[in-house]
Amino acid sequence: MNHQTSITTLLNGNTEPHLITGHTPPLTGNLWLVIGAFLLVRLIFALLLGPGYDEAYYHSYSLRPSLSYYDHPPLVAFFAGLFPKLTGVHNQFTIRLGVVLLFTVSNYFYARLARLFLDEKETIFSLVLLNSLPIFLACAGVMVLPDGPMSFFWILSLFMFWKMLHQPYRTAYWIIAGLFCGLAMLGKYHGVGLIGLFFGYLLLYRRDLLLRPGPYLLIGFAILAFSPVIIWNWQNSFTSFLYQGQKAIGTQLSIDDFFESLGGQALYLTPFFFFQAFYVIAASFRSGFPGGDQRYRFFLFFGSVPVLFFIFVSLFREVLPHWTLAGFIILMIPLAHLVARQWSQSQGWRNFYKISLTITAALYLILVGHARFGILHLHHFEQKGWLPKGVALEDTTLDTYGWQTLDDYLKNNELNPEDYFLFTAKWYMSGEVELATEGRFEVFCFSKTKANAYQFWAEGVDLKGKNGLFITTDRHFTSPRKKYPDYFETIEGPEVIEVFRGGVVSKQIFVYRCSNLLKNYQYR
Repeated sequence: MNHQTSITTLLNGNTEPHLITGHTPPLTGNLWLVIGAFLLVRLIFALLLGPGYDEAYYHSYSLRPSLSYYDHPPLVAFFAGLFPKLTGVHNQFTIRLGVVLLFTVSNYFYARLARLFLDEKETIFSLVLLNSLPIFLACAGVMVLPDGPMSFFWILSLFMFWKMLHQPYRTAYWIIAGLFCGLAMLGKYHGVGLIGLFFGYLLLYRRDLLLRPGPYLLIGFAILAFSPVIIWNWQNSFTSFLYQGQKAIGTQLSIDDFFESLGGQALYLTPFFFFQAFYVIAASFRSGFPGGDQRYRFFLFFGSVPVLFFIFVSLFREVLPHWTLAGFIILMIPLAHLVARQWSQSQGWRNFYKISLTITAALYLILVGHARFGILHLHHFEQKGWLPKGVALEDTTLDTYGWQTLDDYLKNNELNPEDYFLFTAKWYMSGEVELATEGRFEVFCFSKTKANAYQFWAEGVDLKGKNGLFITTDRHFTSPRKKYPDYFETIEGPEVIEVFRGGVVSKQIFVYRCSNLLKNYQYR
């Protein structure tokens, strides 16, 4: 492959057999080495980083097996609960292990997908991007989030789509692709975009295939794979669909949300690759329309369109930075080609990318080191007057740290599940409490504003006459005496649990003993 060619003419005229048929050569030892090395890195991160709020919440899903859940489809619960179930150990490493291993399999199929377009060296670059940029490493490669399972089946779906476009008369391909699309939706509702994007592609470029049964087999088998969510919603008054529908899009223009979304993209892609990524998006529009390069049509529809869609939505409502993840998956392929070409052409570009990756790796090490060991010593600098007062308490890494001390406190004080239920005023703290106590206690969230699935799980549960332990922290403090003045006979406490990190008390957990619940909590 000639690396001097423009990025906008990527692979024009390339007639290698595997590009025509969709067959890829076996992965070489170098590619396997890259996949294995990044697996080791992700395992270390999974072990050292404390559980995020969302991760602990999805672990709570896994303690309540169901066809689907109030705010997400079920695959994230399966992976969050897989290794805790197999090992009997509930901690940040075991809830993440399933997703970490799944992302390794994603790497394998991604490398095969990339080899449809790139040579071996460029495929290595694509794997480095996939495993080092925060949008992929954090959201799909380490943390147990819905994006991990969705990304896996998104990659498999794209792999099958390419095969189908070159061998459209293979009925099995359409069926398999439909199942993968449905499973992507079981990972995250955003997976439905695969079907819309593919039909948009056919409508513009391959209308002849719309007259054949394949596309409709794809829809049918996608619905079949997604049917657990449909059944659950049917049984529960379409609760999840209504919840997601209400969040879909706003009606009022919000420039602040738009620029926050762009800023989030810059952070999640790193500033070093942010502009190159959008250059590739522009190239896909220049070369992807009818009459243009066939491969760039693929990048345009399955990469650029979903990315730009969520950026457009951010004009009307808040959009989380990682929602564009699915689109950037395929865009890492032309981006890898661009990076490889620049790398081979100029020592200046080589130095730029070496510095970029070195800075990114250093920031990862600092983040992990501080989250685990408090290496930035914010409390010390605050006491010295070198930081404004209160900065240490605003350290968001504390949210993931020290919850195991709560379980130690409960055991040491012989506070047992038979005598108490546990509750908080915020859904995300209820998840952390439930993970820390390994599911031994009944855990609730008493909140009228946003209890999420905890409100759904509490329906029909009678707690009257029972004693509860209310848990809060100094970072997210809530007074149970003010919030629940008429709910308990007495509220005693708080008892303070001091959490040490870096040799200093970095966080406090407060436990209130609440006796004799007088009436069940009213969520509405």
